Amino acid sequence: MAVALQKRSKHFQSINSIVGRIIETGQFTKWRENTVAYLKARGLVWLKGQKETDVYKKLNHLAEQLNSRTIKPFGLENFVVCFASILLGGLMATVAWVGEIVFFFGKNPYRLKIVRQRVFWFARGQFKTEKL
Repeated sequence: MAVALQKRSKHFQSINSIVGRIIETGQFTKWRENTVAYLKARGLVWLKGQKETDVYKKLNHLAEQLNSRTIKPFGLENFVVCFASILLGGLMATVAWVGEIVFFFGKNPYRLKIVRQRVFWFARGQFKTEKL
């Protein structure tokens, strides 16, 4: 519900409290439900009088389409894009990782020797640090 009031209106507090009470007691919800029920009943009466028109036939056809839908479980075809994107992302990450390794050790083969030594020392429990 919207009520337009002037800025700093003396009626703001009273209208605000009344609307708050109406909302708290559920009157808006009840009014909305009553309005929808009334409009549905009135619409059905109008629709029954329109049985030979194109509007009735189109609405009837749409209602049959909606009611005839069957619910199917997801199949593999629903997940093809998800699986393909995961596989493509993994492939791209692997290529990037191999590229980093080649780039890192391709410039200076001595680095490979140092990395091997560090891995060996770490496995034996000896921790030495040497700058690459």
